[in-house]
Amino acid sequence: MPKETTKSTRRSRAASRVFRDAFVTMRPCSACASRGLSCRVNRQHLECECCYINGQKCDLAPDYAGMDKAIKEAEKLDEEILEIRLKLARKERQRRYWLNRLKELGDQESKNILEIEAEEILEEQPEIPVTGSTSSEEIFADPALLAMSSDDFDEFLRSLPSGVGGTAAVSSGSSQ
Repeated sequence: MPKETTKSTRRSRAASRVFRDAFVTMRPCSACASRGLSCRVNRQHLECECCYINGQKCDLAPDYAGMDKAIKEAEKLDEEILEIRLKLARKERQRRYWLNRLKELGDQESKNILEIEAEEILEEQPEIPVTGSTSSEEIFADPALLAMSSDDFDEFLRSLPSGVGGTAAVSSGSSQ
């Protein structure tokens, strides 16, 4: 009848066969370092001899599952960053459109204000009755115009539409 062996005994026997060609690492794993042991590793196993015997995870072995998870998470974040950048570019284009639209509306409002002010100025000016048979001599023969000073008369001429009263620019030194 074979002798009953414990799990740790079986692991120790397997370790002696597996780690026969093992080499000592430059830096021990945390389990070996806490026990003050040197860490022996076989190229075919991902754990040291001590961790193999005790059935625990060795921190010398690369964590391929963890690495895969980290790579997937990094790729996922890269995709999210790309989506955010595309959304940001779209929002910036929309913002530029609305700022340009706001500028256009402001320019139109300024134009409307200038037109209203021009109309108000024209409404304040005295109306000059001009008919098809009225000549410029008849218009200027008005006694109110003849009583004006030369500066007031020049200003009056400048306010007339072009083509009425001869030349729009009159020298201020002219006398009648």
